[in-house]
Amino acid sequence: MAETFLTILSNNIAPIFIVMGVGFLIERAMSLDVMPISRLIFYVFAPALVFDSLVKSPLGGGDIVRMFVFTVVVALITAGAARLVAGVAGLDNVATRAIVLTSLLANTANYGMSLVGFAFGDEALSHAVICYIASMSMSYTLGIYIASGGKGGEDGGRLGTLKGALVEILRLPALYALIAGMVVGGQGWEVPQMLSRPIELLSRASIPAMLVMLGMRLALVRDFGRSKIAFIVAGMRLVLSPAIALLLSPIAALKGAALQAGVIESAMPTAVVTSIIATEYELDPDLVTQIILISTLLSPITLTLLVAYLQ
Repeated sequence: MAETFLTILSNNIAPIFIVMGVGFLIERAMSLDVMPISRLIFYVFAPALVFDSLVKSPLGGGDIVRMFVFTVVVALITAGAARLVAGVAGLDNVATRAIVLTSLLANTANYGMSLVGFAFGDEALSHAVICYIASMSMSYTLGIYIASGGKGGEDGGRLGTLKGALVEILRLPALYALIAGMVVGGQGWEVPQMLSRPIELLSRASIPAMLVMLGMRLALVRDFGRSKIAFIVAGMRLVLSPAIALLLSPIAALKGAALQAGVIESAMPTAVVTSIIATEYELDPDLVTQIILISTLLSPITLTLLVAYLQ
């Protein structure tokens, strides 16, 4: 048993942390601007990964809807539990919203897709791509709504309406890659090599770039003054959320690669994007980034156990 855990840790999780470490060291040594890398990932690399994954391992429309809804429901239940914990602890409004936000949004991209691909292969990665799109949709709609206190920020409540939320979703490049991948893969069309090869190259760049960026973001964390609440939230993300996913998976009829991807993605630490949102809306960014760091550092323990269980 111990040998199995060590194998999973060394072959599937350690490589991810090594690449993250490269980003961490570069940021500490050179203080680079993360934003250009973030935009490249958002507008180029991630959409290429979505399209390439779906074309090579096409999923049916029912599979996509099922995984999308499953991801959202698990996240909402976890966030609801975090709201209850904050109420019992008597936290103020800002801290409560920070905890709900960090419980809602998991690192399904940088970390999640990397681990799913390493541990379970391309079929599971195709399902993980849907989890990523669901999480991104929540990040730029419900996530911003929570961070802004339901006011939608400086634009006068644009995100406080259904129309505003839909507009934000329609701004996600990965959504259009999803639609294109569904059509091309579903119809069995062959993409010309002149196009498929550059898309594949961009797709391969996606996960390394995401991991380097994650390391760079973590290098910016400085404050460790409220580690107790950070550990509680980390426990909700790493333990409670996958437990909810396992309980709901029979209801969602998830099996095989879909089950592996859905549960692992639900068990990811807090997403880096929560730090960006918290900074933009002044939602206690120090606490949020601390939760990201602690949940990320603790995640190898819980994820190794989960991968062993699901293999």
